[in-house]
Parts: sequence; C-alpha cells; structure tokens
Amino acid sequence: MKSLKWTLTSLVLLGIAQPLVGQQIAPGLQPPAPPAAVNPMGGAPMGNGPMMNPNSALPGGFQGAPIQGDYGGAPQHGYSGGEYSGGGYEEGTFGGPTNYDAECPPVFDNVWSSPGTFYFRAEAFMMRRSQHRPRIGLIQNGAGVVVFTTDDLHFRNEVGQRFEAGYEFNECATIGFTFWEIQDWNPTNGVLSPLNDLTLDGAAGTQSANFTNASSIQAGYRTMMKNYEVNWTNATIFDRFSLLAGFRYIDMIDRLALVSTRDVGPVNTIGTSDYIMRNTNRLLGGQIGAKVRYDVDLWTFEFLGKSGLYDDSIQFSKFFGDVNNTVNVNPQTDPPVAHSLAAVNEVNLSFMRKLGNHLAVRAGYTAMWITNVGLAADQFDPSVNQVNNQVVREGGDLFLYGVNVGADVRY
Repeated sequence: MKSLKWTLTSLVLLGIAQPLVGQQIAPGLQPPAPPAAVNPMGGAPMGNGPMMNPNSALPGGFQGAPIQGDYGGAPQHGYSGGEYSGGGYEEGTFGGPTNYDAECPPVFDNVWSSPGTFYFRAEAFMMRRSQHRPRIGLIQNGAGVVVFTTDDLHFRNEVGQRFEAGYEFNECATIGFTFWEIQDWNPTNGVLSPLNDLTLDGAAGTQSANFTNASSIQAGYRTMMKNYEVNWTNATIFDRFSLLAGFRYIDMIDRLALVSTRDVGPVNTIGTSDYIMRNTNRLLGGQIGAKVRYDVDLWTFEFLGKSGLYDDSIQFSKFFGDVNNTVNVNPQTDPPVAHSLAAVNEVNLSFMRKLGNHLAVRAGYTAMWITNVGLAADQFDPSVNQVNNQVVREGGDLFLYGVNVGADVRY
C-alpha cells in the first residue's frame, strides 16, 4: 500500500509541474502530428511545405529554417519574410535578398526624365544694347564743330520677359516654343545753346527754318524687339550633349528722332519740328545649335549655343518736318524695302536648382550678336534736300547682353 501511495503522488506532481515549466515535453513523449493539410493554428490549409526545418540553424544557436513567403516559396512582399509592401522594411529580414533599389528609387533620380512631360518656363531678364558703331555726328554748332554724336545716347539695362513652353516626347526628344521681348530701350539726350546757333551735322539743316540757329536740339533713340522661335532638341550618343534645330522670327524696330526748337529770328522761322528715321527689320530663317547639360544632385548646369542665317526684310521710313511740322522736306513716295542676309548668334549659360519633381528655379547670363541689319542711325542723311530718302542702308550690328532669372514648371 505504501508503494502504491508514493506512485500516485508522483504522477499527480508530474502533471502539475508540466505547465509551470513552459510545457516542456519530456524526452520520448512527442505529441501526435496533425492530420495532413490541416493548420494547427486554424484557418486555411498549410500546404505541403514544412513551416520550419529543425535541422537548419539560425543566428544565436536557434534551430529552424527561415520563413520564406508562403511556406517554401520565394520571398514575397508583405509580412511573410519580405519587406512590408510600400514601406521601408528591408526584404530578407529572415535571410531573404534585399531589393530596395528596384522598388524605392531616390525621389529626384527621375526628375525631368519621365516621357510625355509638358514644361513651361518664365524668365525676367535685364539686357543692354550696345552703342551704335561707327559713331555718327548728329548736331553741330555755328562754328561747324560737332557737339553731339550717337555716343551721347547711352543705352541702359532694360527689363524684358521670356517664356518657353514645350513637350518632351521621351528622354531624348523635345520640341519647344520660345517668345521674348524688350520694348524700353529709349535713351534721350540733347544740346542747349545760349547762342542759338545749333543745326544738324552737315548741310541737312542749312535750308530749314526750325533746324537753323536752333536754341536746342533733343534726340531720342528707341529700339524694340520681339522674338519667336520653334526648336527641336534631340540627344546624341553622349548623354549630356544634345543638338538643336529650329526656325526663328525677329521683329525689330529701330527709331531715331531729332527734335529742333528755334526761339529767335523771323516769325516764320520760329517753331519746333522733327526729323524722324525709322527702320523695321523682319528676320526670318533657320538656326542650329547645341546644348550641354550636367546634373550634380539637385543642381544643373546648362550651356546653350545657337546660330542662324535669316532673310532680313528692311523697311525705311522718314519724316523731315519744318515750320512746326507743317512742311515735309522731300517726302518719300513709298517707304523703300531692301533684303539682306542677317545672322544671329546667341549663347546662354544657366544654373538651375530643383525644388521638387515639378519645380525648379534658374538664373543665367545671355549674350546675342545680330549682324547686317538696318539701323536708324545709319539712315541719317546730311544732304540739304534729303536726297537719300529712298535709300536703305544695311550692315548694322547689335550686341545684346545681360542676366536672366526665372522658374521651370513640369507636369
């Protein structure tokens, strides 16, 4: 009896002690395996693959193979051994491969490079026009000394605006339309004479009432330009170098006006009259060029050069008034028109800073050289009766240069 009591007491204590030690199973007492295709945790069937391999080792000395996808398959996105879909957890947390670069590229790696992208650029620029060359004398005094020339009309920096809109077909090909204008180059200056002895240089004013023995002669020189162009840009085998080809139209008005006032003398000679010369240039032609672009993180360096030949249709109109502009000295029958072969060469250096996938700010410097056009100062006629009023003079040059700032928008 005493032996039987000790045996029953041992069995009871063994049954109580098992839950207290984490359900450890004594050697040789393995639980029965679940039926095939039955998930012991409930839910869907397990499939045929083992959930753990007791023969493989994990770091730290633990046994069992890594969980791979859906029980034995390749690592998948989500919680089954891969990264959380769309998140920042690395794939292969339990030993699978990492594929972060393929799924989450850096934010700005593909800025400006997506095919089918519209873009728009707006810039303000401050540009200066070069002085007229060669220097031309305009006003002289009673001693025949030239007291005023084209050098006395100082062109200043003037503000204009430039807009560009286009479409990127892919990373290689782009078409764009550009428009810019400057309307405010208009320096003025003049001469006052207490001796009332001013006249135009040469013999132009000697037979005029208001341009002889004048008290003052004022001058104003105005240039207005509008530019329209369409360009196709295509990348080359060098990824930072692109070629450009397109068409361009420039409308330029160049106007020089001399206003003479005579205060003393016979009554029929006192008054104010104008001598106005105006050239209208319409340049139309094609151009070619190249663009070099280099990206450093969020910064971009860009150099653009363009050069083209243009047919310049030059129209010259003139008015030489007298006796308070009631008389037109030797008026033109029709404003004459001439054609010349002009050239336009332009370079631009810009720096851009990307602010996101759709916006960047930019700043740069532009220089432009326009040759063989008609300028108003070249039409100054020193002859007495304005005998050259039907002649169009060509061969004028302009050099424009200045800074530009703006922004790019892409969508």
